Amino acid sequence: MPDKVFILDIPLVEQDFLDKVARMKISVVYIDHHNPLKLRNVIYFNPRKANPKDDTCVTRICYAVVKRDLWIAMIGAIGDWQMPKFWGSFMKRYPGLIESSVKHQQEALFGSKLGELVRMFSFVLKGDTDNVVKCMKVLTRIKEPYEILEQKTPPGRFIYKKYRKIKDYYDALLKKAIENVTKDELFVFIYKGERFSFTSDLANELQYRYPTKIILVGREKSGEIKYSLRSSKLLLPPLIKKALEGVEGYGVGHEHAGGSCVKIKDNERFIKQFKKAL
Repeated sequence: MPDKVFILDIPLVEQDFLDKVARMKISVVYIDHHNPLKLRNVIYFNPRKANPKDDTCVTRICYAVVKRDLWIAMIGAIGDWQMPKFWGSFMKRYPGLIESSVKHQQEALFGSKLGELVRMFSFVLKGDTDNVVKCMKVLTRIKEPYEILEQKTPPGRFIYKKYRKIKDYYDALLKKAIENVTKDELFVFIYKGERFSFTSDLANELQYRYPTKIILVGREKSGEIKYSLRSSKLLLPPLIKKALEGVEGYGVGHEHAGGSCVKIKDNERFIKQFKKAL
C-alpha cells in the first residue's frame, strides 16, 4: 500500500491500471514527454500539452522540481540525448568528467567519462529483478560520481564491478552488429537474448557511428521482437505506423527515436512495409 505512485517517462499507461489504483485511494503522478494522453484518475504533467514540439526529457523536468542530485540529472538528460541548461554548472561542480570542448550530447555520450556513467546506470539496471533492485539500493548510497568511476567506496566498487561484467555482453553484441553493417540506408540487427535488453543502447551507439542510416535493433524473445529505432533526419512515427499495418504489434516513440514490438511471424512483413514506407 504505497502513499503515492509515480510514473516517469512511460509512453503508454492503461486506464484500467489508473482506475484500480484510484479505487485503492492512492494518487498517481504521471510525468511524461511523449505524445499526450487523455486519462482519468491521474495528476498528469507533459510539456507537449502546451507545445507539441516541446520534448523536454523527464529527467530535466524532475530536476527543475527537486533541485538536487545534479550529477544524476545530467546522466539522465545526456542518456536521453538532450543538452540541459545546467550543463555549465555540472562541469564546474564535477571537473574531469567532460571536456569544455564538447558541444553536443552525442559527443558527451560516447566520448567522455560522463558518457561512461550513463552506460553504467543503464547496464546495472538490466537483468533479473533481484539484481536490479539490489543495484538500485546501492546507487542510493552513492553521493558523487567519482565513487563509481574511481571505485573509491564499497558501493562504488560494487556498481563498477557489475557494470564491467554486463559490458562484456554488450561489447560482443556491438562487435557483431558492426560486422554486419551494409551500405543500405536501412540497417536491421536482430539478436536473441534471454538475459539482457540492449536494444536502446545499441541503437544509440549505431546511430552515432552511422548517422546517415536508419537503425532498427531488435531483441527476439518469447515469440516477439522488440525494436529500438533511430534516425537522425527522418520522422519515425509515420514509418512505424505504415510498417505496422496488418501486423500484430504496436509502436510508440519520438520524432527520431522510437520503439516497436511485433510477433516473429509478422516480422518479415513489418520490415518489408517499413522499407516500402521509406
